[in-house]
Amino acid sequence: MTTPPPKIDLRNPIVAGILAFLFPGAGHFYQRRFFKAFVFAFGIWGSWWTGMAMSDWKALQAPDRENMQTATVLKFAGQAGVGLPSLWAVYQSTRYYSKDNTSPITIAGPEEYSFQGRLNMRAENANQTGDVTGTLSLVPAKGDFGPAIGGKFAGALDGKPLTFDLANKVHLDQPIRSERKLAVTASVVDEKGEYLGELLGKIPRPLMNWFACPLDQQEEAEWHRERGKYQELAMVFVWVAGLMNLLAIWDAVEGPAYGYYDDETAPAPSPPAA
Repeated sequence: MTTPPPKIDLRNPIVAGILAFLFPGAGHFYQRRFFKAFVFAFGIWGSWWTGMAMSDWKALQAPDRENMQTATVLKFAGQAGVGLPSLWAVYQSTRYYSKDNTSPITIAGPEEYSFQGRLNMRAENANQTGDVTGTLSLVPAKGDFGPAIGGKFAGALDGKPLTFDLANKVHLDQPIRSERKLAVTASVVDEKGEYLGELLGKIPRPLMNWFACPLDQQEEAEWHRERGKYQELAMVFVWVAGLMNLLAIWDAVEGPAYGYYDDETAPAPSPPAA
């Protein structure tokens, strides 16, 4: 006996499964199963975004392929069902652990950033120390040992405007990291290039350089300290989203469990014998 076709047109189940993996709800939308597309998208993405927000956007972490730790692999396995973010996390892990992810020696051209940090500088009459905000202008420069980064700061200290030059040895943190701010260390110099003090602070890090990046041990410990019990709860929400999407993928590929024989009616009873 041959199996009758399903009641629901699954179109191309392989395409539907891939779409469902990459973007929960997309596979069912492709199959024109709009109600299920909404249900899966709302439930899975709702759980995923809730977990990510509760975790301060740090729950999604892919393991290092050259140092596969069991705990990290198992954590990521539960998240991997939500395809696009998980694939991005794998890409970010590759970038983060790359040998190229080091503090830059120089930059390609002039750059400007909003800056928040702390200044410790000696002035003519008294030291100037305190929190500063303003604009950090960076330029490629030539240092004592080759290409370097120089610049200028323009901002305010205790409400008073100030501007000063930076020595051609500005240090920037590695570009790919889980922190949303990039650490900057610079020496303050006068017009003659003589040392006056230190400027320490942070500038914005591009979204694509921090989202879904792995955390080192110190960052992991700090994350647990800041989030407390919400950190574990956030991980559960993200895991639930990944596992729920496995069911959505199965449904997109195989169809619903009630998809066969539903339209068949019981055979009519035989007429009574004369």
